[in-house]
Amino acid sequence: MAIWDADIPSRLTAKRLFGVPFISFVVGVYDFIQRLIDIVLVDLLGKHKDHTLTKGEAPQAVTRKRIAIVAIYPTKFSLPFTRNLIRGLMENDFFVFVVASTRLKDALRAQLLPECHLLAERFPVGRDFGSYQLGLNWIEANRASFPNLDTIAIANDSMFYTKHFGGIVKKLLNFKDDWLAIYESWSPRYHAQSYFEVFRKPVFESPAFSKYWRKYKPYSSRPHVISQGEVKLSAYLIDKGKLDPPRVLYASPSILAEISKDLHADNASALSKLVAEGRYYGAMSPSQILRAAHRLGNAAKNGQSVDMETLYDKAIARDTANRIVGHIENHNPTHVVAFLANNLFNAPLKRDLCYRGSYSMGFLVNQANGFDTDELYAMEQDIRKRGLPASIRGLRRILWSRGRV
Repeated sequence: MAIWDADIPSRLTAKRLFGVPFISFVVGVYDFIQRLIDIVLVDLLGKHKDHTLTKGEAPQAVTRKRIAIVAIYPTKFSLPFTRNLIRGLMENDFFVFVVASTRLKDALRAQLLPECHLLAERFPVGRDFGSYQLGLNWIEANRASFPNLDTIAIANDSMFYTKHFGGIVKKLLNFKDDWLAIYESWSPRYHAQSYFEVFRKPVFESPAFSKYWRKYKPYSSRPHVISQGEVKLSAYLIDKGKLDPPRVLYASPSILAEISKDLHADNASALSKLVAEGRYYGAMSPSQILRAAHRLGNAAKNGQSVDMETLYDKAIARDTANRIVGHIENHNPTHVVAFLANNLFNAPLKRDLCYRGSYSMGFLVNQANGFDTDELYAMEQDIRKRGLPASIRGLRRILWSRGRV
């Protein structure tokens, strides 16, 4: 039973249709209909190619060596954070090509054009990977305008980006690696998380990169975008292209190093003593781990020593830190350690943290770091618009519980 199945009436979870559990049947029908729609729109009608282009009003990038494709599906509440993303890219000399998966309202278009160099509005199919594909096709068709191109970034508006994001981009670009990402995930198999990735010339000019995007089908099914988009892109580049895995900014070793700064005083004998005295509380629940992560993050950020009376001892704190990074490697890090990375590094926060049930809206808005008052209000309104688990009912609840919406 999935984590949220308990909220679906038992008469439905127990019911079977044609010998198939009711929920699986409903999700299967939904997936079948979605695939038919995708085939008609993409394979038969080619609607993923329909788009209009408008020249932006932002000052031109100086070197024209870097291009960023920013995939958006905007609302007036997401726009402040998209602006932080775009401005962070601009600070690092990117030509910014914004691709909207919808026809924009005049007010949104008017706010975006001064922020970017080029704006595409396309037929709403294919989600962010459809936008990435369109942007990459445009780059290929216009390479003569960028003779010294050496860096391509892909990014989307699924995050609450802070005003500090330009510094994060700069830090990432300081690495010499050819493939860069902010987060990675090991589930369902290893991949760079695609809300922000950077590819240098040896990657984006590799046969594997070109072949992957040439073959990719820009369907709208969420499982398709995750499995055939985000996950398969990494797998294809590593397995087929024989490329090195990406350099990841917020990987578990760097997070552990940061939260362990104050945890070096004790030695093995201290831990042995704790075990002998029965004071070793090793079995911590996920919620305890997250609370401890938040405390450790705040302490490290403020240069304070960790409150060992609360965390029992430095040896226990060290074990807690290890469990935190273990959590990172076994779950989606942008959800399980979102506030730790935000507190330590001003890292962006996922816009669906509350929608997926990882955090409460009250906690998110009150504890988020790096946002001004207006941005926190926009964050709150964006969460209201998207919804919370308690408000998801009926068919949508079933689809949500299986990650379809």
